[in-house]
Amino acid sequence: MHKILYFKSKTCNWCPFVESILKKIVSEKSTLELEVIDIEENYEIAEKYNIIAVPTIILPNSTKIVGATDETFLRQQLSFFL
Repeated sequence: MHKILYFKSKTCNWCPFVESILKKIVSEKSTLELEVIDIEENYEIAEKYNIIAVPTIILPNSTKIVGATDETFLRQQLSFFL
């Protein structure tokens, strides 16, 4: 099982869009797990991973994707884990 960390906030306009894409991809693959972390509620975790902007995705290989992205790009980045 490969875990994807997804950092978001309630005030982020792009976060719901990116989260829906991630949930769609994860639901299709039993090898992936998504952990959604609200940086306002879990500041310590965000600090631990040095999150300075949202949305931020941390892939299983520790690659960080910062900012809004589309489904094609995310599938490409996750292809190794699918």
